[in-house]
Amino acid sequence: MKRLRLFLALLWATTSASGWAGPAWKAELATPATSSISGLILSEPGSVEIDAQWHDGKPRFVAHLRGTYQRPGWSLVYNESENLAASPEEGPRPFDFTIPIRSESQSVLLLAIGQTRMESLSLEIRFREWPGLESRLSRELALKPIVSLGASSIRYEEPGYADFSVVAALAKLAARYPIPAAAWELHLSASLAASLKEVNDAGRPLFLAAELSLDARVLESDRWRVLLRGGFRYANMIVRADAFGYDRLLHPQVFPVVRGTLANGDMLEAYAKWAPLGKAAALLNAEEREIAFGMSWGRVLRSGTPVTVSLDFSSQRFQTTADHVLSSTSWAFAVGAGLF
Repeated sequence: MKRLRLFLALLWATTSASGWAGPAWKAELATPATSSISGLILSEPGSVEIDAQWHDGKPRFVAHLRGTYQRPGWSLVYNESENLAASPEEGPRPFDFTIPIRSESQSVLLLAIGQTRMESLSLEIRFREWPGLESRLSRELALKPIVSLGASSIRYEEPGYADFSVVAALAKLAARYPIPAAAWELHLSASLAASLKEVNDAGRPLFLAAELSLDARVLESDRWRVLLRGGFRYANMIVRADAFGYDRLLHPQVFPVVRGTLANGDMLEAYAKWAPLGKAAALLNAEEREIAFGMSWGRVLRSGTPVTVSLDFSSQRFQTTADHVLSSTSWAFAVGAGLF
């Protein structure tokens, strides 16, 4: 648990220090000499900060135009949703206009509106890094492996051999590789859960699992996708002297995954799974199966680092012989961050 607390502290420090604050780029801000607005002072004349706001794994670039405006009876307007009304009772009022960037060179028009007159200021944002930046950042994000640490509560039953409940330290690794031409995605994950206490004379059990699968898009809207994930899952349990447990369990699986993007760019993912265990002749045998479901929340920080929080449930039941039934049930909670 000390290692888990240390990981969470490091994750918080990383996101607080570099993820949430600070612009990623600077762009040139050109102001013509022929137009001006009285009472307007830009915070950084000649430059503007650029941030990436992530939506569905793709960056959307925005410029932050900041400054102050002081002119009683007038309003400073960028668009219908962002305007600043100056009041006679107040001093200079700060503003922070968020401007979507859609090209390397983009014009911005500020208006100052009084009761009978109007003034304008035309600005040009020159974002030299724009060409190819969106595709490069999207590709880098997609290829970043996610390392997660957490805890798992495991209940294991094997009549005549073992019957115990343990809390385990959990480590997970997940990676994906998009295949744009086919609208598919290769998915790889692995996990290791290590019991925090000894069980009988078998030491501290280790629970290993790995999955290799291919995701195919079935349905898609602006913010939501339904994927069909198909592949194979491998599971192994390690105890001292092989006193009990399962060994090299490999089975196919096909199940749906729902992935969505919220209005603020945060990502949600949920899945539900029923997979057969055991021999091919027993594919429809309800006694040998894995039932699982889970959900995760993710956010891409301004630095391009993804962070995730996940909760998973799994229930497995299978036979090694006609009268030897094994079962395990687990809940797992983990917090992760992208590498590199």
